[in-house]
Amino acid sequence: MRTELSAIKCGFFRKRKGLQRQPECVGQADSALEKVLGEEEPHNCMEEAARDYLEEVRTVQPEGPYLLGGFSGGGITAYEMARQLEAAEEDIGALIMLDTPLPVRSALTRADKALIKWRELRQKGVAYLGEW
Repeated sequence: MRTELSAIKCGFFRKRKGLQRQPECVGQADSALEKVLGEEEPHNCMEEAARDYLEEVRTVQPEGPYLLGGFSGGGITAYEMARQLEAAEEDIGALIMLDTPLPVRSALTRADKALIKWRELRQKGVAYLGEW
């Protein structure tokens, strides 16, 4: 489903001076309620969702540079969209992720864990050994 964003949200794009071409501002809405009510099939994975969203974006803007952005989980989707565009050798003008969590956090190495313990010991002193 494609939803045009309001002029308030997109107005700053249109007021910027010096742009050769005013960019389109299109919002992608992935309504959980619609999926629960059965009006749409939910996406099975992030890659599938990003592919579908890119298909919608390309109806408005067939080629780059693309300006992508997302808030929270939408940032992960925007990242995947950028990854797919990059794989297709498309130009990405910007990728903006606001308050986006890390989708996968790498495990701490032994050295990282030791450094954390050392800093705690220095901060709390000998009493820290009792917490350990």
